[in-house]
Amino acid sequence: VNPWVKLTKHYLNWMGSIPNSQLVLSPTDLRDPSYWWLQAYVHPSEGVLDVVLVMAATILVLGVSILVLERREEHQDAMEKQLTAHAFL
Repeated sequence: VNPWVKLTKHYLNWMGSIPNSQLVLSPTDLRDPSYWWLQAYVHPSEGVLDVVLVMAATILVLGVSILVLERREEHQDAMEKQLTAHAFL
């Protein structure tokens, strides 16, 4: 520990994305603070269900978009492969 740094508080406050929740970040060993634990405590409320639904919908939309774009790229690659195959015949 640097002797020139004096800590007056041992916590940080972050604005969370989950309402009525708390994140606790603490070192596993005070002698070696290179490894940390992150724990999330969620207090049940009506907002948690809304956040979970919005996150699930977002993941679903992104997943479908990725699959559609991947299929489109595979189709374009197949078409390009057919065009180049005819050029060599």
